[in-house]
Amino acid sequence: MGSTHVTLTLGGTTIEINGPQAPTDVVCPPQYATARAQSGKLWAYKGSDRYYEQWAMRFGEITGDQWQLLNNFFYEVVGGPNVPFTYVHTDGVSYEAYFLDTDLSGSRQNDAYSTQFRLELAAQHVDVPAS
Repeated sequence: MGSTHVTLTLGGTTIEINGPQAPTDVVCPPQYATARAQSGKLWAYKGSDRYYEQWAMRFGEITGDQWQLLNNFFYEVVGGPNVPFTYVHTDGVSYEAYFLDTDLSGSRQNDAYSTQFRLELAAQHVDVPAS
């Protein structure tokens, strides 16, 4: 059973905010670079054994307190896009995550805030059996 909240944790700091609005946009960045030799042969180079996905999520109905916690977590605890933290999605699955954005902005209507941000998540890699 899922939750309506997500949590973000680094060290001893954990925050909980209302979960994202559907849909979550998912991009699987390329794992290979290709080049063609002068002879016409195509070569592919795998850059890393790390599998990851990029998620773009929109959050609405964030309370003022949650907005302040998220701002503090982004700017003071994590410090932007170069520090890994733990992200737990509404389905309870935990991921190592990085912010991809260098700033956090949002809008306010009445007592609710909305924002969007992108995360890079270590993906769950599944080996495909050879036939």
